[in-house]
Amino acid sequence: MGSRPAHSSRRKRQRSRLRPTGPDVHAIMARLGRAQALITVAQRSLEADDRTDAYPEAVVLKTGLAALDAVYDELDAADRQLHGVQGEAR
Repeated sequence: MGSRPAHSSRRKRQRSRLRPTGPDVHAIMARLGRAQALITVAQRSLEADDRTDAYPEAVVLKTGLAALDAVYDELDAADRQLHGVQGEAR
């Protein structure tokens, strides 16, 4: 009395096999890509602005965007390596 039926652990194992393992890297990269696009628009609009006082902000955005691009490429390469996919990054 009080013990589990023998089949309950079997169901638990089956459910655990159906769950995806690890984070959804593709969804993370998609969100990162959308964030990059927003920053790109902001950076380009500042560069197109004729105000000289907007220059520092444009430089900071451009530097941040380059850092995000590097992270995106690194994630993409890691994902390809983990899944054995050949080819060029974006």
